[in-house]
Amino acid sequence: MPPPGYEPFLRAICENPEDDTVRLVFADWLDENGDPDRAEFIRLQIERARLRAEGHDSETLVKRDLELRHTHSETWRGELPRLSGVNWQRFWRGFVSGADVIEWRFYKQAAESLFSSAPIQFLHLSGLYSDAPKEFPRSPYIARLRGLTLSRFYLGSDGGQEFWAASVFSNLRWIELRSSIALGEWQARTIISSPSLSQLEELRIRGAVERSATELLRARFGDKVTWLQIHS
Repeated sequence: MPPPGYEPFLRAICENPEDDTVRLVFADWLDENGDPDRAEFIRLQIERARLRAEGHDSETLVKRDLELRHTHSETWRGELPRLSGVNWQRFWRGFVSGADVIEWRFYKQAAESLFSSAPIQFLHLSGLYSDAPKEFPRSPYIARLRGLTLSRFYLGSDGGQEFWAASVFSNLRWIELRSSIALGEWQARTIISSPSLSQLEELRIRGAVERSATELLRARFGDKVTWLQIHS
């Protein structure tokens, strides 16, 4: 675990995950309290995120990033609580910031612990059916997300429009939709009609897509749409 007294820093970082200032202050504190590797990791990942936002990266930082993760990632992930149906995933700007949740019921059980234990900004959620599409956007943590992946989901025609229109999705930068059922025209319309997805930088679709849906999505998002499999 980080040195004793880290909790206020973690709380502030989790509540404001886009603010790098508190992360850097925390890194300084870690240096002063005997955890220099974690401090270095936070700083270099923040710098890598900045560089990649500008379209490049640093081979030196990449090499050191990999070295620190090889040495510490298992330990750092192991510090996080074990939550039923939850797998902790990617590091981002110095912290575990991604999680896979295998069913909606596990998300409901674990959401508070999930988002208070790490600055989660990337969520992969499976099994969004029934009343879940109405409940999910009401979760107080969704506005923190930059990336959202949905697997095995069904939003319904009316429900889908309401789902994607939720203002909590306005901070999303990418969405990935995974489904064994072809994405149809009515589903595409619920997405393109959403005023909350104007900041979207990428829409990833894994699975079959009806041609009419493809045309609608490309008309709205252009080359931001990727991984389309076009079916007539």
